[in-house]
Amino acid sequence: NATRLVEQFIERLIEKNPEELQNEGILPQGIIEEWRSGFDEHVLVGMVPSARHYEAYRKHRFYHIPVKQLKKGWQTARYIALYPKRGAAPQNGVTCFGKIAAVNIVKRSAITELPKRSDEEYVRFEVESWNFLQNVIRPVGYGIAVYAMTTFNMLKQAKELPELFMKSSEEIALWRILRRLSDRIRFDLDARYLDQASKITAYRIKNVSIRLGDGLLMITNGTKHKTIAAELLRKQPSTVFREVVGMMGEGRDQKMNLAKSTLR
Repeated sequence: NATRLVEQFIERLIEKNPEELQNEGILPQGIIEEWRSGFDEHVLVGMVPSARHYEAYRKHRFYHIPVKQLKKGWQTARYIALYPKRGAAPQNGVTCFGKIAAVNIVKRSAITELPKRSDEEYVRFEVESWNFLQNVIRPVGYGIAVYAMTTFNMLKQAKELPELFMKSSEEIALWRILRRLSDRIRFDLDARYLDQASKITAYRIKNVSIRLGDGLLMITNGTKHKTIAAELLRKQPSTVFREVVGMMGEGRDQKMNLAKSTLR
């Protein structure tokens, strides 16, 4: 009947991601690209070593880093975000960001806001203004040694530092699926510092652990395991969504069965 058709339509909206809805004609063509263009600009998240540096950066609206420490791709940054290490600010974590107004290569001695006698070359980023994040992105046991690159979209949505690490389209696709289920997603990286890590070793959402590697998605909940092809993240993300939801339900079923057996 009509009520069931409406229910089925709503279920499809919940299960499918924006790309699938656009392909089916539910969302207008081009709307996703237009939305992403404003959020996928790159952000350089720079480590702040001391309270003196943090105060100078905020007061004089700039950030600086040695040229020799920069890696390929830093030029794509449109924003700077500050990550004061423990003790450098009242709160440890990514606190604020600002749009880059200008980029200059200067001698270290020319940075008078933080005096130091040195002819080493530095890149100086001038920032239009600093905007504080609504919530500090917490380190949760991780850190940044020098700097890390992320996107504006990730910066605005992340709650914990490892979320800024995501690089591959598969990692981002999986994260987007999990964010539809919860805003409390935990990540395990293969190194303590984001700029030294090479991969995400596991995603954790509620009672489920998910590992992505070798073209496979391995979903685990207690003693229950399910392995599916990672290409489904691109081809059929709604299938991945259903599998994760199903495994989350498996955990509840296991607990209920255990409780029942205890009461017998």
